[in-house]
Amino acid sequence: MSTALGLRWADRAFGSDADTLREVITRALAAACSQSQGAQDVSRARAKYPFGSSLWTLQFQELADGIALEMPDRHRLERLDNYSLAIVNGYVLYPVRAVSGMLAKARDAKVRKPVSKFRRQMFCALGPQPFQAGLWPEQHAEKAATDMRTLMTRLGPNARLAVISYVCEYKAGLTDMYWGEAKLNFRDGSLTFHEGEGLPVAPAANANFVQRGDLASARQSRAFDGGDLPEIALGVNAHHQPPVTEPEPSKPHTSDEEQ
Repeated sequence: MSTALGLRWADRAFGSDADTLREVITRALAAACSQSQGAQDVSRARAKYPFGSSLWTLQFQELADGIALEMPDRHRLERLDNYSLAIVNGYVLYPVRAVSGMLAKARDAKVRKPVSKFRRQMFCALGPQPFQAGLWPEQHAEKAATDMRTLMTRLGPNARLAVISYVCEYKAGLTDMYWGEAKLNFRDGSLTFHEGEGLPVAPAANANFVQRGDLASARQSRAFDGGDLPEIALGVNAHHQPPVTEPEPSKPHTSDEEQ
């Protein structure tokens, strides 16, 4: 999204760091997706729990590591549970995996329901003000946001949320990304971007689409006892010799036998 001056959202939000951030985010989420696909493959699980769990952790980890490497003096990392949040120029970079689908777009994304308490708090405390005030009390900022006082103290009084919405599936990989300032509808999980822009998707992120799809199909169709059993030679191994035994020693005579 551009302004009259021709500047995109990230250029106005991050200045000269915008291009670096675009590259870091693109590489980080591509790497997180690829590694999560690998975790699913290695697990041999039919359910996609290894993929989803790995992606949840790696999306923060790869992003934080990439920013620390490329912007060593222009970022902060704040520890939160088992992962770190990266903060650049007062913006908390917050990746969100969108609910996937055939025509899913990151800009018009929905997050998975039910929306977690922490996610509601994050958007209430750091997200932009709604375009229109809510008609029902539950649409206003939740009182639960006050539970984040400790985190808010560390993030800073002027911290804002930079939402990185992305579409990623096990077979298709990373297919779309969009980032900016967005509100979250707690009822249906939809994101409404006030400002933002699209991010490029690295071609390599989808390089293994056909191979991974074929591999998954083969695993699902192959039964544990399917196909012809291999012939196994059961002859005697010439290297195996019968054990050498020694004669048992003679029993000592008892005193009764000596008499």
